[in-house]
Amino acid sequence: MIGGFFTDLPTAHLLGYEVAGWRWVFYINLPLAGLALFMILVKMPRLTHRIGGKIDFAGAALLITTFVPLLLALSWGGMAGWNAPHILGLFALAAASLVVFLIVEARVGNPIISLDLFKNRTFATANLAAFLMFMAFMGMVSFLPLYLQTGLGLAATTSGLAMTPLTLGLILTATASGFLVNRIGRYKMVMVGGAALTAFAAFLLSQTPSDAGLFDIMWRVTLLGLGLGPAQSVFNLATQNAVPRDKLGVVTSAGQFFRQVGSTVGVAVFGAVLTHNLAAPMKTAPNAEPTAQVRTLSLAELERMTVEAHQSTRNGAPVAVDPEVREAVSSAILGVIFAGFIVCLLGFAATLLVPDLPLQASRRPEPLNVRALGEAPGEPPAS
Repeated sequence: MIGGFFTDLPTAHLLGYEVAGWRWVFYINLPLAGLALFMILVKMPRLTHRIGGKIDFAGAALLITTFVPLLLALSWGGMAGWNAPHILGLFALAAASLVVFLIVEARVGNPIISLDLFKNRTFATANLAAFLMFMAFMGMVSFLPLYLQTGLGLAATTSGLAMTPLTLGLILTATASGFLVNRIGRYKMVMVGGAALTAFAAFLLSQTPSDAGLFDIMWRVTLLGLGLGPAQSVFNLATQNAVPRDKLGVVTSAGQFFRQVGSTVGVAVFGAVLTHNLAAPMKTAPNAEPTAQVRTLSLAELERMTVEAHQSTRNGAPVAVDPEVREAVSSAILGVIFAGFIVCLLGFAATLLVPDLPLQASRRPEPLNVRALGEAPGEPPAS
């Protein structure tokens, strides 16, 4: 909502410079980041032990040369054509780097991702499910504001208001699922239920009517947030529960890695789907003849039109968009959300493959001892 408020602000003049309102979406993070850095440097407790090891620089470099070309190819392929030489070259570079990465990780002493972990069925299936769920999540959520503002004509602040229930629902069920798993001692029921609700909510979003109001969007995104909540914590817990204690750090960081990659790939893949959908010919007039001239709408052109519409719209008034463009955008983005629904179904199927192991007592969250956090290493814990 705050981001929408800043986006709706007019351009300001500061010290001889013009500052567009939407740039404050980024500036507002500077004091927050400063506060976070202060807390880490001053208040973060020191580790009481260290374990030797070497950083896998070769693996890190190969990860970069694998995923950066892949994401660039996915982002540019819809505009340049999937058979363009530079797109094919990027895919080839990503594939070659992946093969070399697997060879290096199988031989290095301290790999970034130990390939032996994939022999653990829980680790493999839970991270596959998390990858797919986060891919669908970010792929849909990234383009929902564009649909709300350009497809439905809502102001940016109103768009932020419509998206708020998604975050609230996600926080609610992420917290509640942790308590529930801790109480029943098992996680799969919560995991499967969340994935099923996410897929159901994605389908409902893909069927949003063209004349939908704010409430129509809000209850759908609320369901989406409620379904996604367990994915924030339960997948992590499942992998931690399936490995020895000395592997907890490795599986936790690996799980975070797969979720982040899934989110990034989701934005790139669904962006390519949106670019493809927008490239469909569009009549220049509502009542044009079948032989009338047609034009296509690119994602860049759509973003430019949205910015111009916001610049000419103030005080939360509806965004003025050509009806033909609005219809094309709505259809294209709802098609992206339906693709997200398909990925959610794949994620749901992957959750069914995760073994339902009993939760180890040593993995159950312990009550937080606030006094002990501030004690120096070597001191006895506070009673």
